[in-house]
Amino acid sequence: MKKWNIIFCHVDQLTQTGVSAYGGENARTPGMDRLAADGILFEDSFSSNPICCPARSCWYTGRMSSEHGTLVNNQSIEDFPDLGQWMSARGYQCFYAGKWHIARNVAKSFKLLHPQFALGEQHDSAVTRTAEAFLENYSDEEPFFLNLGMLNPHDCCYLNLAKDHLATKFGVERHFPEEIPPRMRSYDPSKPTGSKDWPADWVDLYRYYYFRMTEMVDAEIGRIYDALQNSRFAENTVFIFSADHGEMMSAHNLFKKSRPYDEALKVPLIVVQPGLPGGRRDASHLISSVDVPATILDYAGIECMPDMSVAKSFRPAIEGKDVAWREYVPCEIFQGGPQIVLTDKRYKYYRHFKTGEMMLFDRIADPDELSNLADQPDLAGVLQRFETRQQEYFETIIPSARYREEMKKARKA
Repeated sequence: MKKWNIIFCHVDQLTQTGVSAYGGENARTPGMDRLAADGILFEDSFSSNPICCPARSCWYTGRMSSEHGTLVNNQSIEDFPDLGQWMSARGYQCFYAGKWHIARNVAKSFKLLHPQFALGEQHDSAVTRTAEAFLENYSDEEPFFLNLGMLNPHDCCYLNLAKDHLATKFGVERHFPEEIPPRMRSYDPSKPTGSKDWPADWVDLYRYYYFRMTEMVDAEIGRIYDALQNSRFAENTVFIFSADHGEMMSAHNLFKKSRPYDEALKVPLIVVQPGLPGGRRDASHLISSVDVPATILDYAGIECMPDMSVAKSFRPAIEGKDVAWREYVPCEIFQGGPQIVLTDKRYKYYRHFKTGEMMLFDRIADPDELSNLADQPDLAGVLQRFETRQQEYFETIIPSARYREEMKKARKA
């Protein structure tokens, strides 16, 4: 059988509730919704580290941040093989266009089709045109692995730099008050936000802007998917779509990422495999972003890279097959000191090793994560179960030197 071609299309800073197919009501996302209609949508999909560079390093090494050594943005990655290098050496033609944001020269891992620009407004359409040209012109016999790194809705991060320019540009207060999204249940306007320089009405503007940037990148995703469906590769290409992390959008009075809440952690994950029915939703499997490379390698028929200690291929779930799966999914955060999040189907557990803060949320009874149950005596057994899992996790990973040093400093604090 001919090997699968694989397209991995990813966006930056998109939370699940920004997508209509995930129940989002504030952005129109027909491109992503079409993927869901043609494929399978995973409801419990989590970023392995909710900040750009570490999360992307997880995608391309198959290792957790504690293992590959990139704990926060712009730290070097340890000398492990990545997907591009691994698959290129095993018969795939590997290409990249768009945002990379890993502390390794992308040209040493992939054939670079298009570099990154600073802003998604200019960047994403160029990546789309690159993908369209590639799908029209690729003529090699070898299977391809095409990576498309879109930047939006990340442009929302620059709102505080633009000041009055953006307010004038969009004219939200004067012209579009009916399109201001409703405020989130966990947002309290009487309390300060993490962005102390922002006036209160900028919270609304930020969220409005975020959803418009989501719609912009959605249009590009729709064009890319159209190009695939109109190409000779439509019947032999697996299309994987996801995001590196989410966006707080004022939930818990916080913005951007690197937080232990679902707005930052839960990311869209949609896969279209030709020949399988579409419109399916998977709520059974807890997926980590480190599972994406394991799944890509499974489709490629290539063995996993060394020491992918947590990663599991979810291809069996895509194909409707029974497979033993994890009971909880881990996430690591290092912005402000080492932290861990462990999530199972009922509860989410969080611990900050530097400050000692602990949180426990009931995912079913409290989806907005408003009530910390960590000090509830009747849940002591649940807390103990997570502490046991935490120790099991530490015994599973293969820690990098940088991670060991961070944990040592945290335990002295």
